[in-house]
Amino acid sequence: MEELSKPENWKKMNDKMYCNQHSGKKLKVYCETCDQLICRDCMDFKHVKQGHSCVLVKDVANNYKELLASNGKAMEDALTEGNVFLQRLTLTAEQLDRDAENAKNKIAQRKAFVAKKVIEMLDQKAETLLKKVDEIQKGKRASLDRQAEESKLYVENIKTSVQLSKKLVDQGSEVEIISSQKMMLDNANNLLTKREEYFKAPIPVAKLSYTSSTGKEPINEEILRALANSLGEVNEGNKDEDQSKNTDQKAGSRDDKCPLCLCDFADKKTLSKCGHSFCAGCIDETFKHQKKCPVCSQVYGPLIGNQPYGRMYDSHRATSLPGFGLWDTIVITYSFPNGTQGPDHLNPGKPYTRTNKTAYLPRNKEGKKVLKLLKKAFDQKLIFTIARSTTTGRDDCVVWNDIPHKTSTMGGPAKCGYPDPDYLRRVQETLAAKGITE
Repeated sequence: MEELSKPENWKKMNDKMYCNQHSGKKLKVYCETCDQLICRDCMDFKHVKQGHSCVLVKDVANNYKELLASNGKAMEDALTEGNVFLQRLTLTAEQLDRDAENAKNKIAQRKAFVAKKVIEMLDQKAETLLKKVDEIQKGKRASLDRQAEESKLYVENIKTSVQLSKKLVDQGSEVEIISSQKMMLDNANNLLTKREEYFKAPIPVAKLSYTSSTGKEPINEEILRALANSLGEVNEGNKDEDQSKNTDQKAGSRDDKCPLCLCDFADKKTLSKCGHSFCAGCIDETFKHQKKCPVCSQVYGPLIGNQPYGRMYDSHRATSLPGFGLWDTIVITYSFPNGTQGPDHLNPGKPYTRTNKTAYLPRNKEGKKVLKLLKKAFDQKLIFTIARSTTTGRDDCVVWNDIPHKTSTMGGPAKCGYPDPDYLRRVQETLAAKGITE
């Protein structure tokens, strides 16, 4: 193909239009059997005698011209498709480069944010510790200073008495000694009687020390790992976007069918936020139970679940959770008495038995935020439902709904416990998907 594209080769091709066996004879015949251009002499003296199929070039040229034209159209289409594909590859590569740069910027921003938060938290904790040192020092120092001042005054009185007695002995006249001795001795005796009161008095304990959280260096590896994990992770593709696409493909890819009844639209109704369409009757009935899009879970108004009557309490425990060694623990208790299932439960009229559930959160800023959100979710009856227990296999039990809780303080994610550095983020995302935000 490259040789054909060169102009100098066209002249060579024209030179070959003459038979190389019969001088001066043009190649005007095409032997279909040999797929070869020949002259008339070749046809008459060789090819016809061998029973070959020979036709004049002028009679078949148009056929091959049409064939080449048709093939040229296919090749042009392939060329167009190839150029489009190459452009897509180029755009994809450029997008990858932009995504990589964007990811690097976000990682740097996240690193700076985490570092800032850690420094702020450490500054705040250090300030608290320093204030406590000042308070302890101030209280104990005041007691020591008061005792020292009283003792100093007593010692000064003794010193004065000693100096006066010595001066009287060394320089006083007989009359002065006789007249002053009683007063001097009484004063000395009075001071000596208080000697034990001052010099044997207990000195208050005035010790102050500092102990680090672990007593070891470097800082607990669990804490460092949790800080590192808070930077997030890098994924091939967008997980959230891929999940959304898969959901749309499975339950809403047909534009002419209602995703709920799978029939042609009857009084088609399109949701305002996400744009998914349903039969008006289908979506209205769905919204009576849960006001969110069945395809993408976009929330429309507050969600109200079918959680039975119960109470939610929270308390404080002065121990820390793995991964949150700097903070105490929030203990959440959910309590449900015996009751009867209502019309929005699986088995209306059937009883269910009482149960108590316990969950744990770190008592830091984010943990307190999650507690507040969980209270909102509890008030909207979203945390529990009545169904079969996956642990006991019993029906008609009060069970967890789909909002994740940490029911153990240890064991990691596999045991619904800590450490789990992504838990607070995950539970907030789950709550946000249900419209539960600050």
